[in-house]
Amino acid sequence: MSILDIFFPKYCLECKLYGRYICDSCLRRVDRVHDICFGYKNLAGLDGLITIFNYHGVIRKAIQALKYRFAHAVAIELAEHCLKELGERKLFFKEPMLVPIPLYPTRERW
Repeated sequence: MSILDIFFPKYCLECKLYGRYICDSCLRRVDRVHDICFGYKNLAGLDGLITIFNYHGVIRKAIQALKYRFAHAVAIELAEHCLKELGERKLFFKEPMLVPIPLYPTRERW
C-alpha cells in the first residue's frame, strides 16, 4: 500500500470491490477467447493473431479507463492478466508484436 492508495483507493471497475481495478471474481465472468488466426498472410500480417478476452464486462471498462481517462495503473493490472492468460496457453512466437488499441479519430487528433 502506498500513500496514493489512501487518497486514491483502488476499486474494481465492475463491482467496486476494494483492492484492485480488475478483481478475480469479475475477471472470471469475462469469456476467454481461444481463437488463433492462421493462414491470413495477405491480410496485413494477421497470421497468428491472438485475442485473449472478449470485449465486455470488467475488461471493457478497463480498456475504456485506459484509453479515455488516462488510468495508467489499470494498464499494469490488465497486462498482468494478459500475460497470465498467455502463459497458461503456452504459446511461443518467433517475433511477437503488441498491437495498440485504436482511438476514435477525433480523440487521436486531440
